[in-house]
Amino acid sequence: MLLGKLGYRLLGNLYQTLDQATLASAPLVLLIISGLSLAQPAGLSGRLESWPPPGWPQGTSAQLRLGFEGSQGPASPLAAIGADGRFTLSLEAPTVPADAWGSLARALRLEPGCNFTPMVNPVGARAAIASLKVFAAGRAEPWGELRIEQRGKRGNDDTGEISFLIYVDRAATVRGSGTCGGGIAVQVDERIRQGWNVVVVSGTFTPSGGTATIKVTGSPIGRFEILPLGR
Repeated sequence: MLLGKLGYRLLGNLYQTLDQATLASAPLVLLIISGLSLAQPAGLSGRLESWPPPGWPQGTSAQLRLGFEGSQGPASPLAAIGADGRFTLSLEAPTVPADAWGSLARALRLEPGCNFTPMVNPVGARAAIASLKVFAAGRAEPWGELRIEQRGKRGNDDTGEISFLIYVDRAATVRGSGTCGGGIAVQVDERIRQGWNVVVVSGTFTPSGGTATIKVTGSPIGRFEILPLGR
């Protein structure tokens, strides 16, 4: 979901694309992050401004639940969102569904769609990509999803960062460089610890391509936003 001129530029399969119409129609709600620590267990607290968001079912409470990308398993309750939009959650060692595990290259959005295979040590390291879902009370399907994004401009070029959480089954290193869809040069050289990690992908995009760097850090860059789902 790195930002391009018409929404988010697709880096091969790096992120799903959001087009300009989707961004224009989706009511995005700013989340102020008041604390994040990725010591194990990880903790996150914050406050959603202008809560509840436009289109929220009137008179219903909200809950954050943890799911995993690619899994059909149910999302696990994490924390309630208060009437003032505040929440505090603890990301302890999760029970990761078998269908959520994948390679570190997949978790870093480097397969498929790139012309290189990163070197991963140890080879068998696995990771799962977390998804923070927002549920309305009494509803079986999520109303929205929290995203961590930052968008900007540098001269005539688009810039952006997107951050997301992954859970890794063992400490590992990942190194590699090459190009991903649309001729975007991508580089990664990171140590990843066992447990929870924040992945930050930073990019600059031009009409002919661009560059992107993948970092594994202790905190996200940008702001949290709620993207309504299935609306």
